[in-house]
Amino acid sequence: MPAISLMLVVPDAPAAVEWYKRALGATEMWSLGSVVELLIEDAPFFIAARAKDGWNSPREIGTTTVKV
Repeated sequence: MPAISLMLVVPDAPAAVEWYKRALGATEMWSLGSVVELLIEDAPFFIAARAKDGWNSPREIGTTTVKV
């Protein structure tokens, strides 16, 4: 089955993961610390901490940031 993967950049990955678990019932599939795969129902998505590669958090650049 085809899938689209989304990765959201956030300033604090562990805090964001806990929020998605609490607020939306996400399940943590795996974690590398700065990158985490979460699942809501059958929809996987990723949370990633800000990296020094020009991919900044929404707060820093004033818009949403998602890698597809």
